[in-house]
Amino acid sequence: MKEIENKAPNLVIVGNIAYDIIDFSRLKNKRPSIKNIGGACVFSSIPASMFGRVGMVGKVGNNLDISRFYGYNIDLSGVKKVEIPTTEFYTYWNSEDGQDRSVSGDVESIMEVGSQDIPQEFLGAKHFHLTTATPEKQMELITFIREHTNATISVDTIDQFSTQKLTRQVFDNVDIAFIDKEYKDLLACKAKTKIIKYGKQGCLYYSESESFPVHSQVLENVVDKTGAGDCLNGVFLNLLVNGVDEKEALETAVSVATESIKYQGIMNFRLPEKIETERV
Repeated sequence: MKEIENKAPNLVIVGNIAYDIIDFSRLKNKRPSIKNIGGACVFSSIPASMFGRVGMVGKVGNNLDISRFYGYNIDLSGVKKVEIPTTEFYTYWNSEDGQDRSVSGDVESIMEVGSQDIPQEFLGAKHFHLTTATPEKQMELITFIREHTNATISVDTIDQFSTQKLTRQVFDNVDIAFIDKEYKDLLACKAKTKIIKYGKQGCLYYSESESFPVHSQVLENVVDKTGAGDCLNGVFLNLLVNGVDEKEALETAVSVATESIKYQGIMNFRLPEKIETERV
């Protein structure tokens, strides 16, 4: 493998950039819908960038201004503009507190990212996190990353594909697997590290050498849960690749993800005061 001068951020996050439309029409107390910049790549990258520079690889449509990301510690070399509208996902609130929600949107219709979209300078990264994509596209990316880099790789469960046979192959070929509690079949995958996410209960870390739970704070006032799991993934990974031990990294990630649901949209998110103080 050709030696690459390492100008890359330690963490590169690959995946979809989208608009999230929060629809309240099913509630008794109806209110106008809200449209936020989102997508798993964004929900992972923005909080992660508060703990070190992050590389983002994705595509934005002709109705989303890439300058919206300029204020963050994110290398945008891998973000491309395409001449079609940005993908939209609808989240319907079925309860006033947002705990009961349903999501509508075709993952296969997103502007998928392939290996050709990863900038050369990102190949020196320590870790690649693959967000929303079809299992076929994820396997293509995994093969490329294994052949052209020394990086470790992680993936997260995607509801639309989590029961497919190829998804298990994806999870067998990564180093870190984030697994939602609903998909217990994936717990037997070959990933060396597994983080099982239990929503508001927190998560469980499991590796060949240790396991431990991390509990989350229960909040009464939930503003928007969209992307909280992606937020956890990004923060944990960026702390880990920058030298923080697994337990501290996951405890911080859970705290940040819990804080994120107090905000309407990830672009408005701010770190918890305690973590911000410690970071400075």
